[in-house]
Amino acid sequence: MLSELIRMSAEAIVAVDERQRVVLFSPSAEEMFGYTAEEVLGQHLNVLLPPSSWVTHERLAAAAMQEGTFSRGMSPRRRVMARRHDGREFEAMISIAVVRHGATSVATAVVRDVSALSGATAALRASEARFREIVEQSPAGIASLDAEGNVLEMNPAFRKFLRLPLSGDLPPVSLPALLVDADGWRSLRLQIERASPDASSLYRVRTCDGSGELIFAIRTVRREDARQDRVYGDLFAIDVTDRERLEETVRRTERLDLIGRLAGGIAHDFNNLLLLIRLSASMLSDEEDLSDTGRSDLAALERAAIRAGELTHQLLAIGRRQVMRPVTLDLAALVSRQEDFIQRLLGEDVLLALHLPPAPAEVVVDESQVERILANLATNARHAMSAGGRVEIRVEVCDPDDQDRRICPTVGRDRFVRLQFTDTGCGMDESTRRRIFDPFFTTKELGEGTGLGLASVYGIVKQSGGHLCVTSEPGSGTTFHVYLPPADAADPTTGPALDPARKLASALPARVLLVEDDRAVSALLQRVLSARGIQFFAAKDAEEAMECVRRAEVPFDVVISDIVLPGMSGPQLVDRISALDTHATVKALFISGYSPEAAHHRGAMRPGSAFLAKPFPPEELLRALSTLVHS
Repeated sequence: MLSELIRMSAEAIVAVDERQRVVLFSPSAEEMFGYTAEEVLGQHLNVLLPPSSWVTHERLAAAAMQEGTFSRGMSPRRRVMARRHDGREFEAMISIAVVRHGATSVATAVVRDVSALSGATAALRASEARFREIVEQSPAGIASLDAEGNVLEMNPAFRKFLRLPLSGDLPPVSLPALLVDADGWRSLRLQIERASPDASSLYRVRTCDGSGELIFAIRTVRREDARQDRVYGDLFAIDVTDRERLEETVRRTERLDLIGRLAGGIAHDFNNLLLLIRLSASMLSDEEDLSDTGRSDLAALERAAIRAGELTHQLLAIGRRQVMRPVTLDLAALVSRQEDFIQRLLGEDVLLALHLPPAPAEVVVDESQVERILANLATNARHAMSAGGRVEIRVEVCDPDDQDRRICPTVGRDRFVRLQFTDTGCGMDESTRRRIFDPFFTTKELGEGTGLGLASVYGIVKQSGGHLCVTSEPGSGTTFHVYLPPADAADPTTGPALDPARKLASALPARVLLVEDDRAVSALLQRVLSARGIQFFAAKDAEEAMECVRRAEVPFDVVISDIVLPGMSGPQLVDRISALDTHATVKALFISGYSPEAAHHRGAMRPGSAFLAKPFPPEELLRALSTLVHS
């Protein structure tokens, strides 16, 4: 019966005597090793072993033979190397029992071929190592969570996202505490429980060091542990912060562009009305019998028209760069003139102090743009001082020192005019300071600001050849440092400054062709030109203007034309006039309710031409004519 059991055993059974001679070789052993029993019986056990294992097997067999007359069971399984008939080596698992009868001992080994299992184990280990490497090197953040949202483990990418050390033990991290939105964890847990690995959602997550927020596109996988009593979620997170911010910038830009186009559509007619108001008020103010009350009312009317025109230009400037019209001016005097306006922006609970030099601090800048700088800085200070405070504005002409270069490394060593705008407000942290001049960045509540104010300040300063920097600490207020080149160092390419002292009468001999389709506006412009003794001819459209040119015995010096005319634009009309031999050198002054940038795109800004935005006072029209004639 024993021999039958040996023959039927699926395990190979090999028995040897004290001299390591094979005395039993089962059928399963024949199949495993590739020998027949007749070939092995009586042979030394080494025939079944590779030479590298002979010594090891010798010690193993000797130790087994030293046991008692009968071992109480098979020995613990051991891994050993064996050899088949064709010389191929394989890994085997053996367990040995020794039977001693009198002076004779027999060691019986049960042998199992585990080479396939070992190969699978090695492949599994290699696969685990490979996928571990993929996880470790993945640019996507990968993490595992328990049911409460505690992070059990995460890869280096996720550590880097959350500003955690890339190596070492993982500190306690609770994802619900890092999610910015109040219902963020509820949404993420629902996403995990739905087990939708193909669906991704966006989540705003704070970094662990509190330095900022990130936007993650997160996919989840749900799995359970072996005990089926605890839900785990695996996260796959991609940082899409830059992409989302870029898309938001594009959305805002598209919205602003739409507003700009809408504003441009109504600005022409609206500014024509404002021009009528301003010119009429100016003409009436010249009447000698006007009462003091009437003169005061006209001044108020003109101020209102000027303010309305400024609002129109601000609306047009949303998303459009303005053409700079630099003049030489005293920056200190400009700040002094704006004191009341700045105080109104700051409010009654903010004390305003000016520190201005006794001597002029002349710069070459666009006056209206500097006024915009002051208005934006005042608005920013008002936002930072909700409970009141103090603002100091200091203007001085300085040579740069080490402190200036620490504040603003780009200043260099040339002399400059410095404007410092300091408030005692809440201040800014480093992350806010880094982005304060970024377009669309704002610390105001949603709907309270566009984030364009300080960005436009930066652009104006840079376009004026200057530098702008900020110093601030949380709770310690903020100082904006504006550095502008002095007038004697201004880049001549910025454009000639209009000399206020130039005699307007010098433009009077010019022959002017006025082309304006709005009859009321044309009538007032004719009164302005006539009052200054300027010889002119008026036309209501391009066809009538060309007829005036053909009939003229003497060429016109300047064409004053609205940009938008029936049937033909003002620039196209001037091109046709310039093509004539008699008017090859004609100059053009274009007027329009559109912004200068829009005029440029319509072809108005060209050599020998100038642009005047409606509404404008009579003096500005005459000054522009004088500049054109003498250029």
